[in-house]
Amino acid sequence: MNRHFRDARYHARRTAEELAAGLEMELEPVRERVGARIDEYRGVEEPEPEPTRTERVRRVGSNARDRLGGMPISR
Repeated sequence: MNRHFRDARYHARRTAEELAAGLEMELEPVRERVGARIDEYRGVEEPEPEPTRTERVRRVGSNARDRLGGMPISR
């Protein structure tokens, strides 16, 4: 009989964990929207994301092209 209670407690705990994880996943977009509204109300701006590696390389390439006087860079 004790084993049955132990099994029932295990399954109840697992169910509660799965429920909590599912609710967290479902409510994530709502939490993000509320957080954005609160930040907007407080006047907090989101920081600009750092440029990707590709964007940095393109910027360096365009700077080099500008220094060369607009000459195309050969490959």
